[in-house]
Amino acid sequence: VVAVQWVRWRWASLLLRRLRELSEEQQQPYLRPRAPPRGDDQDKEEVVTRHIVDVERLHRLITSELASRTNDVRVEASDFSNPRAAGSLLGRNLWWGTLGVHLRSEPLEGLRARYRALAPEHPHLGVADVRGSMAEADLTERRRAEGQALLVNPYIPELQAFARGGVPPNFRQQVWSSCLSVDPNARLKELQSLTRGICESEWITDDVLRLDVVEHCVNDVSYFPFDELVESLSLSLSRDAFISEDCEAGPPQVPLLAGPAPPSENAQAQFEGGARFVPPCGVVPFKGFSSYACPFAFLADRLEVAYPLFRTFYCRYLSRLHTISTEPSTLMPLCALFEHLVSTTAPHVVFHLAEMGPDAAPLKIAFPWIVHGFVGYLRADQVLWLWDRVVGFDSVQLIAVLAAAVFTFRSRVIMSAKTPDDVAMLFTNLASFQAIPLLQGFLFSTELANFSGTSNTTCGA
Repeated sequence: VVAVQWVRWRWASLLLRRLRELSEEQQQPYLRPRAPPRGDDQDKEEVVTRHIVDVERLHRLITSELASRTNDVRVEASDFSNPRAAGSLLGRNLWWGTLGVHLRSEPLEGLRARYRALAPEHPHLGVADVRGSMAEADLTERRRAEGQALLVNPYIPELQAFARGGVPPNFRQQVWSSCLSVDPNARLKELQSLTRGICESEWITDDVLRLDVVEHCVNDVSYFPFDELVESLSLSLSRDAFISEDCEAGPPQVPLLAGPAPPSENAQAQFEGGARFVPPCGVVPFKGFSSYACPFAFLADRLEVAYPLFRTFYCRYLSRLHTISTEPSTLMPLCALFEHLVSTTAPHVVFHLAEMGPDAAPLKIAFPWIVHGFVGYLRADQVLWLWDRVVGFDSVQLIAVLAAAVFTFRSRVIMSAKTPDDVAMLFTNLASFQAIPLLQGFLFSTELANFSGTSNTTCGA
């Protein structure tokens, strides 16, 4: 607990320093009235901004920096270059991972029992049917009829069980909303206030988020038609002052109190709506933060419909992916689970990578997958099939399991890699990977082999 608190405060200190640096560079206070466009001079008034922080910095904080802080028994970064030392630790089954603290993880047998509904004997949307497209169409039609019947009198446990098999796209918004008890009309006045604030005032993080949307939405073939909606969702979330207290695992980071801004005409900015934090939601956006909003553009085309679901989904699930805590299914336990699964299912790969040094560590490669929930790494449809199961099982644990499945799926080619750059190159493009077949193959490989020939599943990428 002490170590995790140190990480939270260290992260907050870093974010505060980066915010001050950005504010000084831009000569911009944390909050200011939005200036109206001034015709031909508009381009001259535009501020070229930059990202505040990258998730790689967070990875370094919870691995090497925390390890140095705690001095736990593990393979230190220097030991990674010593095959004999690394091998002796692996041979004694001691902690090999790079995470700075040793957290207990659920064994593979427990995960198989917990996610039994994913087993190949159950029909699943998001899994290619070996019997052909007609069989897939028949399953889709049956799932649509079942979903429509369940939505007549929504009952959360039944809808969650339904979501575990994949939700037909045309029912996804309704099913997710019912599972998460989203009332689309509950916060309309608050949303109107947020959107009005976007037009009237400018937080220093606004342009950072707009830059992020350009890089992670406009440049993505899956999401580029929805950039305006994604931007509106991201900006609205960042200005929602109740986000930190509504996140189910607690505030994702130590919120930064709004204080005097750097030199400006109005150093003591009057913060809108009584907001106390920078930004008001209490979460300083890291590079890729806007990607959380991208999949919701497939669920609704209007902000007033998409935002209540996005907000609830973020507070219950997505916030956990960057929450620095030892609470179950938050960032550090998810990383620990990933490392545990890779070490127990592919120890030869772990040893091979250990010989290359810390830059080839599995968690270094998988960390952004976990933090972003695979958005921007898998195709949009695969992300949505995965998130169906997140809703169905009411847990983000499957994101870490899928990261382990992706990594071990490439075990054979990893063994031929000679350098950390070789390893990274193997995972530069995950567009061909299919989320649910990989999960089934990882959790139920023996059953899947026995089931082949009669199953509706094919495992592959």
